[in-house]
Amino acid sequence: MNSKPVVCWNNCLARPDVTLSHTESADGHPFQNLFDWRDYTLWKTSGTGEVFVKLDAGSGNSVSADTWAMAGHDLCSAGVTGMGLYYSDDDVTYTCCAGPCSPEADGVFFRKFESVTARYFKMVLPAGYSKSPAIGVLYMGTCLGFPACPEAGFDPDSFEVEEAVQYSRTGNLLGVAQKYRKWSIPLDFSRLPASFIENEWTPFRKDHGSRPFFFAWDPAGRPEEARFVRLAASGVEAPYEGPWRSLSLRLSGRAD
Repeated sequence: MNSKPVVCWNNCLARPDVTLSHTESADGHPFQNLFDWRDYTLWKTSGTGEVFVKLDAGSGNSVSADTWAMAGHDLCSAGVTGMGLYYSDDDVTYTCCAGPCSPEADGVFFRKFESVTARYFKMVLPAGYSKSPAIGVLYMGTCLGFPACPEAGFDPDSFEVEEAVQYSRTGNLLGVAQKYRKWSIPLDFSRLPASFIENEWTPFRKDHGSRPFFFAWDPAGRPEEARFVRLAASGVEAPYEGPWRSLSLRLSGRAD
């Protein structure tokens, strides 16, 4: 499987031409929270029974997916095990395309798989967890893959600390408290085909704007290092370097 960097922003759950069904939502945690691109607005269910989210593209139609991701979840601490993403063309016989697996941490979950085209996709969290789980963002869709790896020196763990600092009237430091950590990841590419910038990167930038997205620098080898981030700068520069173009980005997002 190609393990060059990917960004995921084309969420099939947000398409107006699909029908979604799901386990009943708990009060105050509506289902729409799952695909509003805010990882702090949560979808929850009540009880400890099986949880599912199902997408139906409609009779004679289908959608494609190669990525399953979540942000802002507490599935690990809730004790969820054996979860999976499945597909079907008849809503009877389902085949697993990702999983079954058990999240090893809360926060960001990411799985890339061989592309599947089907009428139905269904995420299942089996019964047996210890408390009703919460999910901030659920993604089922395709990814935009970079045709090259980042330049040497790329650090997927680069972060900054936002601090609350208090001084006395005479300028003495009274105290410093950490508010939160945020990813601040520089990302440089060179020798990108001009067609990639024109036909794939620019439409993503135009259509998705400043909203967050999932980024994985090594989706096959290090899925646990996927991030839920946004572009820190609104402008994009991709200068020509002979027949190629380069691209410099900075990704930002809450790291806690």
